[in-house]
Amino acid sequence: LDVARRTLESLLGRYSDAAVELPAQLPGLSDAILPDLPAEQIHRRPDLRAARQKLFAALSRETVARKNLLPRFVLTGSGGTASNEFKNLLDLDFLIWSIAANLTQPVFAGGRLKAERQQASARQDEALANYATAVLRAFQEVETRLAAEPLLLERNTALKQSVEQLQAATRLALSRYSAGLATITTLLDTQRRAFNAQSNLLGSRFNLLSNRIDLHLALGGSFEQP
Repeated sequence: LDVARRTLESLLGRYSDAAVELPAQLPGLSDAILPDLPAEQIHRRPDLRAARQKLFAALSRETVARKNLLPRFVLTGSGGTASNEFKNLLDLDFLIWSIAANLTQPVFAGGRLKAERQQASARQDEALANYATAVLRAFQEVETRLAAEPLLLERNTALKQSVEQLQAATRLALSRYSAGLATITTLLDTQRRAFNAQSNLLGSRFNLLSNRIDLHLALGGSFEQP
């Protein structure tokens, strides 16, 4: 219990002095899940946002690598002062050689530039596949939690009925034992079954809460309509 208190305080961003006040009962589930959840809500998830940004970055790198294959040339000399650069503009021979050199640069470096383009394209495909995988995983998590909700509610209802019946049986066994009509063994066995049913009900309520938390995580936030 002490470790659980300190862990909870750390998750809340507080100093772990085990002074957190805990409620005596588990919280209830007052809000029902909406029947039609908009699929756009899933894009709030941090992992999907990160995968999407990585995809955009890969697309940009592929565009840069593709443009590097195009010929490039400048209209001024590569060195000297500004006045020399403008003077070179009037030198027809210099201008021709300058343009020709820059036009042929992609030809000589074509192998390297082509390899960079292929590498960028492969990384783009990888980023796209990773993003698609992340989206499919997110939808799987949401669908799994949505499907589990009614099953857990049904089990919780059945366990509630079991607890009520066993508590009634315990009261009857105690009355019969007090009247000398039942043995202590019968009373203790009835009480044990009632305690086990209460424990199962508590576990069922915990599973309901855990499933609802997992649904919030899968959606990246609340399932309520904005």
